[in-house]
Amino acid sequence: MMTTFSARCPACQTMIRFESTPELGTFIVCEECEAELEVVSLRPLKLSWVDEDEFEDYDDYEFDEEDFAEFEEESYDDYDDDDDDY
Repeated sequence: MMTTFSARCPACQTMIRFESTPELGTFIVCEECEAELEVVSLRPLKLSWVDEDEFEDYDDYEFDEEDFAEFEEESYDDYDDDDDDY
């Protein structure tokens, strides 16, 4: 007898079945509502939405000193000294 593992999609409540034991952190897509899900617990088996705000590689989003200097210059250019007529 084959053991199946199942959990409900938190978005649409569809029962999602796994043919083998899922691993913690496994990503899946619900076939019914296309929600991006992650296995967050094995006992009991529980799924949750993928946290899209987490970036595995922050190096892609770093500023170097030159970029930061350009950003500061552009920010100050938006302010005119001519508007001091309060």
